[in-house]
Amino acid sequence: MRAPKTADEIITEKDLTSAVDSFQHSTAAEVVEFASFSDYELSPKQLKVFIEFREGCVFLQEEKLQESAEALRSCCSSLENGMGEIYKVQRDRGEIGPLVVSFVRSGTFDGILHIAIKNGAPASQYKPPKIIRSPEIVGFMEESANQFGYLTFANFKLIAHCIAMM
Repeated sequence: MRAPKTADEIITEKDLTSAVDSFQHSTAAEVVEFASFSDYELSPKQLKVFIEFREGCVFLQEEKLQESAEALRSCCSSLENGMGEIYKVQRDRGEIGPLVVSFVRSGTFDGILHIAIKNGAPASQYKPPKIIRSPEIVGFMEESANQFGYLTFANFKLIAHCIAMM
């Protein structure tokens, strides 16, 4: 795991991995893959975390959406609490807005592999990024999240919507 690449970077891969591990234990749901993106264009800046659950996960079933939203609300605190000190200090100062947790369609991270191969990366050496910096990949992830749904929480207030289920 590496340190932040720039002084503006909010979290490290280690911070993110630790936070998602904590989130996964509190949800008892299988996280297939995850990544984050720091949006510096917003004021205050915002950290977005993209999570892909195993297909068929009970949290993602439309008939259990209300129940899932309640459970995920409590789990999101473990995700935010697991972020590193840089994130926590900047969040306390108001330099970072509410954490955005986006659940993406099953297979979304496979789509990133196809983008990487299209851009010249060898498939045999591909590793999904944990900290996303490519505008093309961020756009792809946000499109997948917008087609599926998102959760945002600020002081544990949850806003949830799901547009289309896989």
